[in-house]
Amino acid sequence: MIKKLSDLLSISIGDLLGNAISSIFWIFLAVMIGPENYGSVSYLISIAALASTMSLFGIPQSILVFEKSQPKILNSLNLFAIISGTIASILLVLIYREYALGVYVIGANIFSISSNKLLGSELYSKYTKLLLISKILMIPFSLSLYSVLYVPGIILGLGSAYFVYLFVFFKSFKISFDIPIIKKKFRFILQTFILVTSGTLGSTIDRLLINEMFTLSVLGNYHFALQFISFFHFIPSIIFKYSVPKDVQDIDNKPLKQFTIIISIPITMSIYFLTPIIFPSIFPQYSNSIIIIQIGSFSLIPLTISYIMSIKLIAKEKNFPIIISAYLGIFAKVLGIIILGNFYGVEGIAWSFLISNCIGGFSLCVFSKIRKFNF
Repeated sequence: MIKKLSDLLSISIGDLLGNAISSIFWIFLAVMIGPENYGSVSYLISIAALASTMSLFGIPQSILVFEKSQPKILNSLNLFAIISGTIASILLVLIYREYALGVYVIGANIFSISSNKLLGSELYSKYTKLLLISKILMIPFSLSLYSVLYVPGIILGLGSAYFVYLFVFFKSFKISFDIPIIKKKFRFILQTFILVTSGTLGSTIDRLLINEMFTLSVLGNYHFALQFISFFHFIPSIIFKYSVPKDVQDIDNKPLKQFTIIISIPITMSIYFLTPIIFPSIFPQYSNSIIIIQIGSFSLIPLTISYIMSIKLIAKEKNFPIIISAYLGIFAKVLGIIILGNFYGVEGIAWSFLISNCIGGFSLCVFSKIRKFNF
């Protein structure tokens, strides 16, 4: 029991402090560079994050499951990740003529694989230390490079901070490619890839769409609002990271999962009522983000439910219900931004964000109970 509390506390401290550092940095950056430049940063990060996810093919999340149950497959997955990540970074540099995007992709890939490896190995203390180091380093890296390279310098700084994970990535790495074991687990890896891609699409396609339909200033306000809301996602995120390796070993944490869902309700209500009181005087440049934060804060409840429902399904290598619900949510978000965004502007964008999360959470609850979808 003491070991469980110690492990959970280690992840909690790491994620809480990491989120706090990130939030302070992003808020400071938003005030410093203004909504339009902030929108540009959001747009470039969305492109790089999508490229990173596509090149990883769901490998980091597969490592989280396989680290304990299928360790022989890890070298093959790491080798594939190195090759595909390098190709993706080169393509981005060639297409956008911006080497900062390439550095970000390589750094993000190293971070994703290494952090999931540490979690899968239940090395929670090391996970926390490296997470905090990378979060702290991104501040001087990004700000100093911004003074020289402007917006691309921020992207370069963020990507460079991830390189603290290099020694974890290469520590146990061996060049090998075991085709039989890859074939055996290919369906799960493919489903994981589709699932992870849905998560990245869900967090990037809205930004790419808003950039095309509205202005960079609107995108900056939207990104600012979601950065604020995402800080409060740390609770379900912590429980997810802690519980997946446990559920793989059939160690259930039902009371903890129930508490996580319950606590999301008062957090949501606090955000809704306090935001219009606090924000206008502190962040006058981002007045359009207030309504997005208020409406979007209610997404914390269905999102928490989705996290909790996903734990057991991923641990049992049954990703299909999560995939269906995720893509239904993406479809709802795209449709919502196009229709509600056109009619109601910023408020319509906020409603599309909330509706998409509600549809994703509700459909996951339904499909996870239908046996024919559990494969």
